[in-house]
This record gives sequence, C-alpha cells and structure tokens, in this order.
Amino acid sequence: MRYLFLICSFYSLIIATESTTLESVVVVSGTKTEKIQEDSPVKIDVLTNKEIEKIHAKNISEAIKYVPTLMIKETHGKQGDGVWIQGIDSDRVLVLIDGEAMTSSTGSTVDLSQINTSDVQSIEIIKGASSALYGSQAIGGVINIITKEPKDGLRNSLSIEGGSFSSKSPESLGGSSIKASSSYKNKNRIMSLNFDYNYLAGIKLEEGRTYDIAKSDKVNLNAMYKVKNKTFQWYVKPRYFYEETEKPYVVFNPPFKVNETKTETINKYRLTFGVDKDFVDSQIKVKAFYEYYDSNSVTSKDATSYKEQDRMAKINLAVLEAQYDTSLGEDHLFSIGSVIKKEKMKQTNTKSTKNSITKITELGSDVKKENKEIYIQDDWFFNEKLEIIPGIRYQHDDGFGSYFSPKVSAFYIPFNTDMNRLNIRFSYGNGYKTPSLKERFFLFDHSLLGYKVLGDPDLDPESSKSYQLSTEFIEKNDYSFALNLFYNDIKNLITTSRDNTLSTNTGLNIFRYQNVEKALTKGFEIDFKKKFSHYFNISGGYTYLIAKNKITDKYLPQRPKHQLKIVLETNYKDYLFLLALQKESKEYVSEKNDIKSPAKTMVDLKLTKKINKDFAIYGGINNVLNKYKDPKDENDLRTKMPRYYYLGLNYKF
Repeated sequence: MRYLFLICSFYSLIIATESTTLESVVVVSGTKTEKIQEDSPVKIDVLTNKEIEKIHAKNISEAIKYVPTLMIKETHGKQGDGVWIQGIDSDRVLVLIDGEAMTSSTGSTVDLSQINTSDVQSIEIIKGASSALYGSQAIGGVINIITKEPKDGLRNSLSIEGGSFSSKSPESLGGSSIKASSSYKNKNRIMSLNFDYNYLAGIKLEEGRTYDIAKSDKVNLNAMYKVKNKTFQWYVKPRYFYEETEKPYVVFNPPFKVNETKTETINKYRLTFGVDKDFVDSQIKVKAFYEYYDSNSVTSKDATSYKEQDRMAKINLAVLEAQYDTSLGEDHLFSIGSVIKKEKMKQTNTKSTKNSITKITELGSDVKKENKEIYIQDDWFFNEKLEIIPGIRYQHDDGFGSYFSPKVSAFYIPFNTDMNRLNIRFSYGNGYKTPSLKERFFLFDHSLLGYKVLGDPDLDPESSKSYQLSTEFIEKNDYSFALNLFYNDIKNLITTSRDNTLSTNTGLNIFRYQNVEKALTKGFEIDFKKKFSHYFNISGGYTYLIAKNKITDKYLPQRPKHQLKIVLETNYKDYLFLLALQKESKEYVSEKNDIKSPAKTMVDLKLTKKINKDFAIYGGINNVLNKYKDPKDENDLRTKMPRYYYLGLNYKF
C-alpha cells in the first residue's frame, strides 16, 4: 500500500499547482494512421526524440526504461535486453522499426540494446493484444520505433561519451561511444547517414576471472534516401549492425577449475524499399524489406587449441506489405492491408575434443515458415464525442492453418473545454502467436553444462483475450492523469518443462518446449505528467500486477506485484537536471513460489549544460545507490550493472 499512497500524495500535489503547456504529439501505431496522441482512440505511450536526448539514451533499452509498466529484463541465454509489458514476457511483445518486424537474436526476443537511438524520432508503445493490426507475436503489445525525417538543408552532428564503473570493470574506461550523423533535405530529396559505435569493457562484480557482463563492441550504420513530391514518394533504407562479445569465466569440474572463454560475432543486414501515393481522399503504401542475421558463437578452454563448441546461426526474414486508406463519407476512415512474410532459420553446432569433431544440426536449413495475412479496419466517427474502431485480421500460417484475430476499440470524450478534457478508452483484442521456429525445431545441446533444450513440432499456437479500460483527465496547459485497468487471459502458453523420463535415461537435464499453461495477468496502471512551472516537471507511474498460472494458481515468476517510476526534471537557464527513480517489489524466481528475488531500487542522475544552440556537454550517474545482483546468489534477479559515471558532448553543425 505504501506505493499507492506515494502516488496519491504526488497526485494531490500535482492538482494544486500552476500551469504551463503540454505538447501534442503525432502518433501512428494505434490505428496505423496519423493521430494526435491525446486524440488517439488507442492508448499510446510516446517517447519523443527530445525526451530520449534528455536521458542520454544510447539504445532503445535505455530509452524506454522509465516508461511505467514496462520491465527491461536480460534475455535468456544471450547477453541483451528484452521488454515485458503488463507481465507478459518479451517473446510475446512485437518490436518494429517504422512498422516493420525484426529478426531476434534468440529466435523469439528482439534485443533492444542492439538498436541505437541516433536516427529515432519517437518510440510508440501499445499495451495489450494487437494481433488484429500487427499479427503474430503482439500478444503483450507493440514497441514501434519511428525514425527521423531530417530538417531542411545540410545538418551534421557528433556525440562522444566515456564513462567508468570504477573497480567493477577490468579497464578504467568502462564504456565509451561515438555517434555521428549527416543529413540533407530539399524540396524533393532527403538523404541521411547515421553511425554509432559503443564499447563496453565488461563487468566483474567480484574478484576473479569471471565476467558477469561480457566485453562488447557494437556498430550501427543506418542510411535513408527518399524522393518525394506533393502526392508521391519512394524511399530506400539500408541498415547494418555488428556486435562482438567476449566473456571469460570459470567452470568447476571437480576437482579442477577450468578457465573458458565464450566469444560471439553478430552481423545483421537489413534493406527496406517503399512507395507511398496520395490521392484526393485516399492513400496507398507499399513496402518490402529483407533482413539477414548471422551469428557465430565459440566456446573454448584456455588450455587447449581447439574450439570446444562452434555454433553458427542464420536467420532470413522477408516481408511484403501493402495498405490502402480511404475516406468513406464524412464519418468513416477505412483501411485494408495485406502482408506476406517468409522466415527461415538454420543453426549448427560443431563440438571438438582432442581426438574428435562432431557436427550437430540444431535447426535444419529446411526449417522455415510462411504467413499470408489480410487486415481490415474501420475508424468510425460516430459523433463528436464517440469514435469506434472495429478491426479483424485473417492469418494463414503454412504450419498452423487459418486464424481470425478481431479487435474493437472505443474512444469517448465526455467533455472537452478550453480548460480541460476527459478521455475514456476501451479496447478488446484477440492475441495470437504461432510457435517460433526455435520452439518447434530447436535442438540446443549443452551437454557439457549438463542440459539440453528440445523443440516440439507439434506445439499449438498461443492465443489471448485482452481487455483494456483507461480514463485520462487532461488539464490543458497544465497536467494529465490517467488510470488504466487491464486483463490478459492467455491459453496454450509455451514454456520449457523438464522431461523426467529422458532426463533419467540420459543423465542430463532435458527440457522441452510444451503447451502446458494457461495464464492471466491483470492489474492497473496510474500515469501522470505535470509541469509545475517553466523550471520544474514531474512524470511517472505506478503499476499493480497480478500474474498467475491458472492451472497451478501459482504466481508467474519474474513479475513483481508493485512497480513505481518517477522522473523529476529541472530546467534553469542553460542547465537541465534530471533525477529518475525506479522501484520494484520482490518477485518469485520460479514457478514453485518458494524463493523470491530481492526488491529493486534504481536511481539515476542526468545533467546537461547547453553551451550555445549547437554545442552541449552532459554527464550523469547511473545506479547512484550502487545496488546490483549478488553474484553468489543465483536467485538474485537484480541488475548486473553497478554504478556508472559518464561524461559526453554533443555538437551540431
């Protein structure tokens, strides 16, 4: 109750203060058509480029970590970050760039730390099932990253940053980054190029050889070329990502301790081509994109010359999409679209000993899936106060046949005066997720560490029903306050379970992907924003979450019941000071509900000094309280990132 009391105390303070102006932001994700954020019939949380710059975020994981309800968690089996929404894990959250799906490093979860912010205009977040508009995997919600369109003329920028983890990193310069961008825009042409390099020296939370977070180098290179006139445009957008990681560690093989090292190299190539055409009262958009993901992971003992394990993974993703929007009379905006998506994965693992080499196919080259989808939506302006949006999506998967995902949203404005307005939103949607290629066909052989993970080609798709009801009060030029109730009911949830028979026969822990659970997540969210004056702003939110396995009546692990996030911002002359608080209650570690991970508290400080209109310096301290995971406690799920000091500069010319 102390979390709720704290939020209510802030709200009492908010409603008694003076007014300034709240920005209006254009969004596209809720209906796939442009809307002002406060007029969107679907509740959308938005982070603008200005907000991203204020918190010095280098990647999407850092950019969205202060958004209420979202939980940023380490991806299972790989170094990286995924996002959980309303207690639904990252495998069931769809991450998009300009509405386009992405490949994932684990075959199901997109690593947000691999996506840089240098070309990001805004990030739009939809909570709850959105399969009617976005298809499979949008059970928990959607993160849509909108890229920038450059301003007129020639623009360039350069950003340099460096920082230290003190004694928790093997190098004095624990992290560094360089960002550079250049763009040109005239009446008919737009060009841009963005380069981003990030270095992390690695994290060691205690003395010894083992790295808790690997040493890494990351490179992002993004470009865009667009030709346009008043009614027509075409564009091409290439993207490239490179990552190299190295993680030394120690394996205890009684009676010896063995030094081993794991290295991984990732290359990701992406190319998008699109055409947009405007007519008098309609518009058509067509785009195609292809992404190729290539990963090579090597594990070796320091005392030997051969590679103990050499794992190669390749993912191919190709998508063709078209959407047509048209006005039907004065009260309807009708949209129809179609998507064709093909995905293919291959993964092999070569195991070597002193006397032998064995090659295992973990995912064969013939492992692929193809989807054909059609969606229809009618944005019906019933009257000045009520807007209703029904929609449905037909999806045919080559492995699972056909499925219909309906969704309906309603937006009601009881009053809208010069001083204030009240928004009420309701949405119901069916979520639908076909098993990933990894979940169906995987053979992950880690016998050296005592376990294997096996896929199941007979898995059933997951489905969900999502209910969202929100009310939002906006005191114009002053503050906003929103309450959102949510209920998500999930069937055929895919999890990994231990196969006791195979485990006994092989002497290993054998895990299989299975449809073994029905789950629900429910609760409420409170969001608020307030500008006290020209110099002081506050925003944040509180989330109460109940997440349970409906079969066992046990709480789902890694879902804290309480979450609180508050951001305080102070502007004075050319200084910007920001303080961010994140607090989460204890959470269960396993489905047995017998062990809890400690509560989490994170405090970050940010300071930006504007020297002139083109030049600024900045710095900060992440994890001021220096609270992090106990490396000796495998049940401690807190962050592995200790306190981090950093300084940087931005120059625009």
